[in-house]
Amino acid sequence: MKRLYLVIFALTMFSQTYAQQKFTLKQAVNYGESNNPSVKIAQLGISDADQQIIETRAIGLPTVRGGVNYQYFLQIPGSLVPAEVFGGPSGEFLELQFGVRNNLAASLEVQSLLFDASYFTGLEAARNYRNFAQQQVEVAKQDVKRNVTMAYLATLIYDETATVIDSNRKNLERLLFETSELYKEGFAEQLDIDRLTLSLKQLTTQTESLERQKEIAMNNLKFVMGFPLDQDLEITETLANLVNDGFSAQVNEKLVLDNHATYRMLKTGIDLSEMNVTAQKQQGYYPNLAAFGSYQQSLQGNNLFDDAAIWIPTAVVGLQLNVPIFDGFARSAKVERAKLDVEEAVRQRDQYAESVKLEVENARIKYRDAVEKVTNVRENLALAQRIYNTTKIKYKEGIGSSFELIQAETALFTEQSNEIQALFELLMAKAELEIALGK
Repeated sequence: MKRLYLVIFALTMFSQTYAQQKFTLKQAVNYGESNNPSVKIAQLGISDADQQIIETRAIGLPTVRGGVNYQYFLQIPGSLVPAEVFGGPSGEFLELQFGVRNNLAASLEVQSLLFDASYFTGLEAARNYRNFAQQQVEVAKQDVKRNVTMAYLATLIYDETATVIDSNRKNLERLLFETSELYKEGFAEQLDIDRLTLSLKQLTTQTESLERQKEIAMNNLKFVMGFPLDQDLEITETLANLVNDGFSAQVNEKLVLDNHATYRMLKTGIDLSEMNVTAQKQQGYYPNLAAFGSYQQSLQGNNLFDDAAIWIPTAVVGLQLNVPIFDGFARSAKVERAKLDVEEAVRQRDQYAESVKLEVENARIKYRDAVEKVTNVRENLALAQRIYNTTKIKYKEGIGSSFELIQAETALFTEQSNEIQALFELLMAKAELEIALGK
């Protein structure tokens, strides 16, 4: 019984794992936004930005440092002193040694920034940089959404085409059988059989080619999704399902530039550049004040381990004020360069805004054209279907040729393929419009 439970559990897990390999378009996009390598790389930037905030904040916090220093003098340093100090003749000097051979010092130092105008600007810039990193992730996700959508739709066209070919192949097989029977009765020619056989072989060749092309398309989809290439992936959408939603696209919807992560990122870049101008001015023209303190115990003696060695304490506190006076115009040049960075960032934002407007207008035109094309192609398909049906009836009644039937069948297949292509272009146009609008 225990083994039976294990088998049931294993089968359940397998079915759950297999179910996870089926994706709608929305599920494929969500999977890509979570697993695409470019998104994961961009997310590392957020972690890096968090550490930069901590690093910048640490500049304004007290720092404590301890140290131990040991010195052994092979030769004790000396100094010359006037000999008359010790009762010697005037004008002569004596060489005296000062100090002991061993010196062991242990120290503790504390430093703290009291005032620096650029500190708070730098801290705010670090926080803004985190927003910039977050927007980079959003940009990466938008790119993934675009790529996954295009790759997913590309796989659908092969399935739809294969379905049409299969339907036509079955019709031809049935027609070939009927023609073969007529040939046996003397009511059809060998030429009719050969023409139908050739058409059937051509459809078989197209089916095999479609399978290989679909495999390539599926590999591309797996890649942009971040899905393992060696695992099976099944798509559950059809062109018909998606097209039903495709006609609801808001062609005249107003463009909101802030819906674009790239535009928001460029705006944040301007803010960062402006903060850099402020920081360069503060670093070059404002003083800064720091406090410091240290305490040290120094053990000195010719032998550190006898009673003659003594500990000598030292303690000091102080303030350090740095006032910039003249730097040879270096800071002025840095400020001007920072201002140029601001101007460049503004121009990049404006250029991107114009490119988005152009993309939206072109996408609207393509969408309207795609909708009209679908309508026209469906009318042509209906006409081709009527012609094929009529030609087929005439052929069976013996008043039409196999050549006319194959021509009608070819025209029907062409219009069926045109409908698939038109639906594909409609979905692509809808996707491009929504992406251009920042959805």
